[in-house]
Amino acid sequence: MNDIVPALDWPTIAEELLQWACDQTGIAWAWADQDAPQPTYPFGLIRVVSGPLKLGTDEIRWDGDETLNHFGVRELTLSFECLVDKDAGGSMADEYNAHSLLLMLQSSLRLQSTKERFQRANVAVREDDQPIQNLDENVADRWISRALVEFVFYTSTTLQETVGFFEAVEVSSEISRPDGSPAPVQLENEVLELSGE
Repeated sequence: MNDIVPALDWPTIAEELLQWACDQTGIAWAWADQDAPQPTYPFGLIRVVSGPLKLGTDEIRWDGDETLNHFGVRELTLSFECLVDKDAGGSMADEYNAHSLLLMLQSSLRLQSTKERFQRANVAVREDDQPIQNLDENVADRWISRALVEFVFYTSTTLQETVGFFEAVEVSSEISRPDGSPAPVQLENEVLELSGE
């Protein structure tokens, strides 16, 4: 049976993305679609839109014993959604709306400090600016400033697989004489001379 280890260190990636979003916007962020109460406004939600998608062909290396190592690049598309209750008052609601908070998040992708923190988590991001969608809505007679943007991230994967192999192969053969003689001719690297009648 093959022993397989996880190819993606998802807990590290997920935690780093949450912390990055919190640091850049100053609001709480959570992963969407959890069985948990809705956070208090203002807050942000991260969703996996697609991926991990394999890019190109994985490289396979044999390390000399019984382990095959598969190396590859994966693409993840994540959505970042921000919600601000503009009727709640307070400095955050007065100064910022959801679009402006996502704009700060998007702008931080170009910072060297952001690239370095992503590198520590084995993540890179495509820097081209995706449009920020304004999705303001009225919820129970309250104006909720809501916006969403998608970012494309890349990460590398390593999959280790333990496999069996043959250390040596020995081949032996024998033929019988044409005259039906019961004694076989052994093939042990000798040269047989055959003549036809």
